[in-house]
Amino acid sequence: MNGDFHEALAQYLCENDLCERLQKDFPKRLFSDLNIPIYAIPKVHRLLPKGAHFENFSTLKKHYLDRAILSVYENLDLSLEKITIFTWVMKDGFGDFIFQELLAKTIKRSFPNIEVVLITKFENPSFLLSSSFEHILLDDPLSYEHFASSNLIIEAPTRYPALDEILAKLPSLPQVVRFGEYGLIDSPQFHPESGASCLGLHFLEKGILIPEEQDRCEDPSSGNCYLGYVTTKRGFIIFLSMVCVHTQTDAEIIFPKIAPFLSYQEEIRAFAKYHNVKRFELYAEEKMSAIDIQDEGKVIKIYFKPQIDRTLFYSLMKNSPIVGCRGNQSFIEALSLQKPLFYDPVKHNLSFLYDLIAVIRDRMPELFPLFSLFVESLDEDIEAWQILGKKIAFSMRDTFSLFELLKREYCFNPVLEAVIKRAAFIKKHKEHLAWETEAIQKILGNTLSFPSFYSALKGKLDGRADSNS
Repeated sequence: MNGDFHEALAQYLCENDLCERLQKDFPKRLFSDLNIPIYAIPKVHRLLPKGAHFENFSTLKKHYLDRAILSVYENLDLSLEKITIFTWVMKDGFGDFIFQELLAKTIKRSFPNIEVVLITKFENPSFLLSSSFEHILLDDPLSYEHFASSNLIIEAPTRYPALDEILAKLPSLPQVVRFGEYGLIDSPQFHPESGASCLGLHFLEKGILIPEEQDRCEDPSSGNCYLGYVTTKRGFIIFLSMVCVHTQTDAEIIFPKIAPFLSYQEEIRAFAKYHNVKRFELYAEEKMSAIDIQDEGKVIKIYFKPQIDRTLFYSLMKNSPIVGCRGNQSFIEALSLQKPLFYDPVKHNLSFLYDLIAVIRDRMPELFPLFSLFVESLDEDIEAWQILGKKIAFSMRDTFSLFELLKREYCFNPVLEAVIKRAAFIKKHKEHLAWETEAIQKILGNTLSFPSFYSALKGKLDGRADSNS
């Protein structure tokens, strides 16, 4: 792949007929006339991927309308007693661990009286050192008791293959919902036919989890320290180049891995000399190695930290003049802090980045030249990466307006609240699930219009609320 964004975008500009049918059958005006909140209205920026999972029009309709249907529940004054969030944290899954805790915080903020239990399958138990919650390990006998006594089980953001087998042993199965991480709509675990959903900006996905103000750290004094928590060799070279261009004085950079530096020492030396770097000081495992470049210039200290305490991580992010991030949630956090940034996603998150750039192209074209640089030069070409770092450094601008757009129109938080309130309503009125399921099947079969269903559902919820007041 030559790194051209328009070529990457074109991969998903296919199977247009079904997408056009969705927009024709359910135009924007229909949602506006029903006063559906803007976050729940599907917005088409990239079309459908190829494949059998995207050929069933009824399934596509169900996902297309799902957020709009859930929005009916958002005004209910209902809650649950207990929710369990289960997360499989793989060996390099620090982002999964952070997402689980952020999900718990978001639920507790909206529903302070709900008991939220975190059950976690850790492949790397050291993540617990930076936890702000109590985690019950999956192999602890208590996990079975908590699963059994929960009103709702949320599995996120990675599917654990053995979970269904575990839940099948419960005396009775609570309601279960599954949310995958951003951009996984075309994955085996979270495609439209999978019975699960995922977060992200594609019109079949559920939006992005927005961090609230309380999650951010106070602003301590930290000097000229750059947080470069990138994941690839390409990201390392681009971010290092950005810092060399950006700073005119001595600086510090925090990277997760030393390997990229060791792989490209000679190329880095040449680039650093051109940008007036006198010396690199590398700090890894409490050892320091100096690499002299020339007699005069700035000194750049690089600290290699594979894992950072989360409180410290956000403090560093808030004070970093530029932020390099590899996780989708840290990317959203950097946006919320109004930070100039570089986003270096792992391969399976590229779909989310393409969706983001498509949103920017359609809604904020002034930011398109900057963000389209993030997917250039994907082949291994260190000279191209260094040039790209310079381009991004000179193109950086305030991105807070983008965060405000995402928060207003693509937010997952109210969807999550509605999911919980719907679960509470079904728990109280068990016959409702069958009624709703049958009505949705009629919509999918074209024997009931969506406006008629929407009005009937609102009336049903309003009537129940009145009878319960």
